[in-house]
Amino acid sequence: MKIDRFVLSCLLGSFFLVVGCGESSGFSCGDGQIECDGQCVDGFSTPPTLAELQVGVFTGSCALSTSCHAGTNPAESLDLSSLDASETDLLGDGTGAPSVQSDTRKRVEPASSATSYLMDKLNGVNLEDTSAGLPSDPMPLGATLCTSKVEAVRAWIDSL
Repeated sequence: MKIDRFVLSCLLGSFFLVVGCGESSGFSCGDGQIECDGQCVDGFSTPPTLAELQVGVFTGSCALSTSCHAGTNPAESLDLSSLDASETDLLGDGTGAPSVQSDTRKRVEPASSATSYLMDKLNGVNLEDTSAGLPSDPMPLGATLCTSKVEAVRAWIDSL
């Protein structure tokens, strides 16, 4: 049986259109989980707590080794290796800890994700030079967080 090229093209095009359309791709997560770069991860409450972000974002993406935001000499003096360390280094006395990369910006500006340097680092925008005077990189280094995790950090900051 010979199939016309036009008919075959239409059939294949329709198949790829259906397969490539997000939710119709068959990928779904269980209750309380969200899709994050092709994996199901535990979701966050609304707004999320810092404890949830510690487990769901910082520990697995930012405090991976002593070369990042953990250990005795964390990058840019930002220790994200534990809930207590994250709270201290992101919020300071509760009004936001200053960024070592900027004299005028706070790592987290409570209730203002739009002006928090942490959000700019996650989104790779408005970056300041490092404390050594070198160009700064978006975080996490060499990767990006999925949109769900970035939005969870944003919601947490805005809820403070």
